[in-house]
Amino acid sequence: MGSKTMKRICWLCIFLCSLGISFFSIRLGSIALDNSKFAFLILLISIIIWCLSSKHAILKIKRDFCGHIQIFMFIWFIYGLINVFFVKEIYEYLANLIALFEGLVATIAFCTFFDKLDDIIVSMKAFLIAGVIHNIIGWQEYITGNYRFVNEDIVYAFRRTRNPVSSFGNCNDFATFIFFVLFISIILVLISKKKIAKILYFGIAASSVLMIVFSGSRANMLATFITAFILIVYMVFKSSGRKGLKYLLLAILTIFLGIIIGLYNGLQYIILNFFNDPGTVSSNSERIKLILNGIYFLKDSFGLGIGAGSVDYWLQNLARYPVTVHKLHNWFLEILTSYGIFIFVGYMWSYWKLIKRNIYIACKIKNEKEKWTSLCFGILLIGYVLSSISDGSNFLHIWLWCFWGVAIAKCNISPNFQKGK
Repeated sequence: MGSKTMKRICWLCIFLCSLGISFFSIRLGSIALDNSKFAFLILLISIIIWCLSSKHAILKIKRDFCGHIQIFMFIWFIYGLINVFFVKEIYEYLANLIALFEGLVATIAFCTFFDKLDDIIVSMKAFLIAGVIHNIIGWQEYITGNYRFVNEDIVYAFRRTRNPVSSFGNCNDFATFIFFVLFISIILVLISKKKIAKILYFGIAASSVLMIVFSGSRANMLATFITAFILIVYMVFKSSGRKGLKYLLLAILTIFLGIIIGLYNGLQYIILNFFNDPGTVSSNSERIKLILNGIYFLKDSFGLGIGAGSVDYWLQNLARYPVTVHKLHNWFLEILTSYGIFIFVGYMWSYWKLIKRNIYIACKIKNEKEKWTSLCFGILLIGYVLSSISDGSNFLHIWLWCFWGVAIAKCNISPNFQKGK
């Protein structure tokens, strides 16, 4: 089995995991064996066959930027496996560990088989194809109010607001995925040479912005606005004359659109609260209680973390501050609470290194394709800090683990920039 075949399997895995629509599903407790998990199973089996049939018996993890992150992810998985002292729900524990293992497999596979920037671009296009499908489903839901992938017991609420959700089950998960699709579209707009391709990718980006707005996800709207502003400011400082003026006008337009979006959501908030019970718990106070509970959970576990998949149980049964939702709604806080201080520090180190290396490459390299790809990846990672607080939990989102694998593999594509480690 050659490396080209392995690349195709990796791209297929990325597409199926990003598509999110299950053609079949076998449930084992809280663990669902669907097409995305079978895609990962095929990838894992293919890796084993590739290792046995090649000259190398095992996948070699190099002592470089990419290798260090792979080692950390392996340590993270082993720690999650043995940290069972505070685990209460075995199925949730297994589901989270499986997701973490899939992230480890994806990272090792992508870092092994993606050896040039074009491989990363094809990977982004695999994400984008799934993103276009989700955009189409989102528009269909927004226009017609027909939700094909939402349970009947909650579909009425979506029909009233017309918030798009596609196959993600809720607006925030949908908006987070579309936020990633937006930046992938922007990368392809910036690096494409054909005008038709640029127009097509720009159309996908514009549609994605509207989908984020229509979803009502405040965190993703804010992340979109801030990251777009950072990107445009960079373009202004890197340009001069008429071209710089064009980007400056685009920055002003972005601010104007941000104000419009803010007014739109403010009006929507007033209307919804006028018709709803005034005693409804505010979302902001609920988020603060979730953060405080997470900190107390960390303290109660002596800084070791309460264990993979245990957040739901602890929020339902052991919360210091009563809450109506049982997800932390914060990717970074969930890692800290579930896996403890040492894993959290390692993760933040890896995350910072990814941002730093991408920005470093973008500022130093002359190749336009590499520059814009690295810049957008770096800005996307910054934006995700905001975007991640919208979802209840991102841990079981396999598409996100695939994206991290691609992002890590991409940073090893530029061997001439070892100072950026």
